[in-house]
Amino acid sequence: EDRPRVAQYHARQQQAGTRNYQLQYRILDAREQIGWVLEKGAIRYDDEGRAIEISGVTFDITEDVQIREALKESEERFKRLAESMPQVVYVLGPQGKVRYLNQRWREYTGLATATAADFRRLVPAEEFEPLLTRWQSALQHGHDFASEFRLRGQDGAYRWFLARAVPVRGSGGEIERWCGTLTDIDAQKRAHEELRLVTDNADVYLAHCDKEGRYVFVNKAYTKRFRCAPETLIGKRIEE
Repeated sequence: EDRPRVAQYHARQQQAGTRNYQLQYRILDAREQIGWVLEKGAIRYDDEGRAIEISGVTFDITEDVQIREALKESEERFKRLAESMPQVVYVLGPQGKVRYLNQRWREYTGLATATAADFRRLVPAEEFEPLLTRWQSALQHGHDFASEFRLRGQDGAYRWFLARAVPVRGSGGEIERWCGTLTDIDAQKRAHEELRLVTDNADVYLAHCDKEGRYVFVNKAYTKRFRCAPETLIGKRIEE
């Protein structure tokens, strides 16, 4: 079915008096397998403007076309998956420019864009600067990014979100893009805060350590008993 298209293309070029041209089309090889070629050529005309000679070369671009089609199919599958997810899903260029946002972002913020200026308006000032610092560090050093902050919705209410992004590298190690999500963690944050208020006002000594024996939480009764501020304990081992 490419033959009429190729013939019509050549006829249009000659009618327009075009000298140089290029065209992609499919062919059947000796094994009757479909391949793709790129034809580049030149048309020579006589003094009356009639085409008298066509010369050119063809390049086998089958592999290039197959790669592009595979990438396109992969991107379409990714977008279908991303649009079905409850989180905000985004893809950024190597320097952080937005390439893709799923519909969750627009549904929550009411915005079609997600620029630094948008985040500055939507994130409280005291949380925006640490967010920006972490993101700039990730861009500069190429490491994974994670940050928690409040984000204003189109209804004017703020909710807590966890932002994550990982760099996707090419075969040479260079960052080709960033893929990430924004997950609503508002319920978890509120539950944690309520638990903290309860435990802080408890009359018993409460402390929580991670698997390496470092303090991650102490209540007021605990710090009062041992006469120390919470910041002097958090992150230290029990034996310290």
